[in-house]
Amino acid sequence: MGKPKALSAAILFCCLGLLSCQPDIDKKALTLHKAEQNKDELQNLLNHYADNDPRKRAAEFLVEHMYDKYYMQSRALDIYDTYFDSLKTFRERDGIIKEKGRIKACWESIKRQADSAGKLQPNIVFDCQHLPSADMIAHIDSVYAEWQHVPSWADTSFNTFLEYVVPYRVGIEKPDACKRTFIDRHGTTRDSAKTVYKFLRRFSGYYRNGRDRFSRIIQKYPYVLSPSQVERGHYGICRDNAMYCIMAMRSIGIPAAKDFVRAWGNKSTDHTWCTLLLNGGGIYPFDPFKYDTVKFDYKPAKIFRSTYSTPDISRWGALKDEVPDYLFRDNAMDVSSQYGKTFDVKVKCTKSSANATQHKYGVICVFSTDGWIPVWYGPCKNGELTFSDMLADVMYIAAFWKDGNIVPCSEPFFLREDGKIDFLSPSKDGKSTLVLRRKYPRFRSTRSHARQLVGAVIEGSDDASFTRPDTLYRQEKRPVDICDTAIVLSKPYRYFRWKDSDEHVGNLAEISFYGRIDNDTNEVKLTGKIFGFPDASSDEPHSYWMAMDGNPDSYFGKDARSLGYVGIDLGARHKAHLSRVRFCPRSDTNFILQGDEYELLYWQDSDWRMAGAQKALADSLIFHNVPSGTLYWLRNLTKGKEERIFTYEGGQQIWW
Repeated sequence: MGKPKALSAAILFCCLGLLSCQPDIDKKALTLHKAEQNKDELQNLLNHYADNDPRKRAAEFLVEHMYDKYYMQSRALDIYDTYFDSLKTFRERDGIIKEKGRIKACWESIKRQADSAGKLQPNIVFDCQHLPSADMIAHIDSVYAEWQHVPSWADTSFNTFLEYVVPYRVGIEKPDACKRTFIDRHGTTRDSAKTVYKFLRRFSGYYRNGRDRFSRIIQKYPYVLSPSQVERGHYGICRDNAMYCIMAMRSIGIPAAKDFVRAWGNKSTDHTWCTLLLNGGGIYPFDPFKYDTVKFDYKPAKIFRSTYSTPDISRWGALKDEVPDYLFRDNAMDVSSQYGKTFDVKVKCTKSSANATQHKYGVICVFSTDGWIPVWYGPCKNGELTFSDMLADVMYIAAFWKDGNIVPCSEPFFLREDGKIDFLSPSKDGKSTLVLRRKYPRFRSTRSHARQLVGAVIEGSDDASFTRPDTLYRQEKRPVDICDTAIVLSKPYRYFRWKDSDEHVGNLAEISFYGRIDNDTNEVKLTGKIFGFPDASSDEPHSYWMAMDGNPDSYFGKDARSLGYVGIDLGARHKAHLSRVRFCPRSDTNFILQGDEYELLYWQDSDWRMAGAQKALADSLIFHNVPSGTLYWLRNLTKGKEERIFTYEGGQQIWW
């Protein structure tokens, strides 16, 4: 997602940078000038409608803000496009594709062909230089006709119609003709649904079956998808799926927008979703192909809404050297206040090295493992920076943007939910002992995986068929990371197994059995022949043996409402008294891994300082004499990428 954004900013700079000092810019004239040989087509579009026809204003709006709209084209991308034809063929023949290996093989074959076509920079195709007037007229006529039937719950204002119904694109995807498909598919649903919830429930219901919606392979696709590619492939990342749903809504006259975060306040990723504009000024945000209002798993710092209309170019000259271009050049507006209570944050520049007097603007940042990321900007006056409409419960830092680098001008601070600010700085005299068990917070997905282990049992038997097994242990609550369970038995067994709850899916990452073999009094890790069900096969990506492969990143999975187990056979000549079982659920593996090397950093004097490094010998790390009262960052030097900053309070890691 990063490359197209960066390229977009570069294109805008080339197109408009020289104009940024002019106070009044005729954007329509700019588009017509840029259109070159296609100028007559755009002029035909502008002249097509009578002056009193609302569609004329729609045509003017599209042309006025068309000068920066483009998509990518190349021989390699044409080859990549055949991948979606292949996916469509697979589905028409077999239904939902369950053989992931076939998808991967198809992708790798097409990727080799695309690579052989050369890795030259794709051509940039500007809309104003190639869109025919006939297509644009047909588009405007269609959405205007559908808008006449817009439901009463939707925003029917003409300005909203222009911004969130008329546009023929959402981002930099290649425009294509899917409108008729969407109208035929969803027009009746629009007309019959009395509420937005009922409409979205029926809309999403159409896509619930027979649509995979997400694929890790698509994450490797070099550019954004078009609506027809999502339609053919039934795949996309959040950005692509949101674009598809938004274009479907607009095709039937319903105002829809793309809302997004560039960086979460407590996670180093971005996210995109859909939003319907409602009558009375309300919004209904939802994730693609779902119908409930969006519920954030992570903390937003700033939320934006993509627009077709272009930003105020006249301000670029004042901002371009002090603010990252994506914060003021992107076609987007700040809508943070529509999602929660926001605050205007005022921060004094306390770092003399930042040279506040040399700056008119500063930035406010959130943490990322790649460095502090600016999420908004604001004016700097008399050494004080002001940032408007910031969302709370996030750890920020104020900084200046100089030559593409962040120069912190404050201590990190926590914006509380009452709008007050708590600054952090290491105590001059205070030292702490930190006991650390993770390098990353346990988010909902990880907790959900672990919850599936509730109801599982450990059984012992002398019969390979487990006809009448003895239950030795039952998992009564959701496990956390690595569990070590003591078991006291008076009876030895030849066979031991972990049996998942029949009702739950399988999510067992690792399990080890420990006990005393035969008459030996010493506890050892039990070994033997691994067995399990369902039977292992080349098509099963999560076979039972993965629970005993020594790799916590793999896991044994099964479907809900089915039988699943994994165990060991000690052999005909041996039995053991089971003494304990060590296991962990499917997870992000961001807990402390024995044998890995770690380092602890703390924030002081505008930079990260080393507190210590050590090799993990247990399930936790202990660091002594660490400066207290500041931010910490635990890094795994052996493997893994996910890491977050934290404070340490009451013996607990508090994540930010």
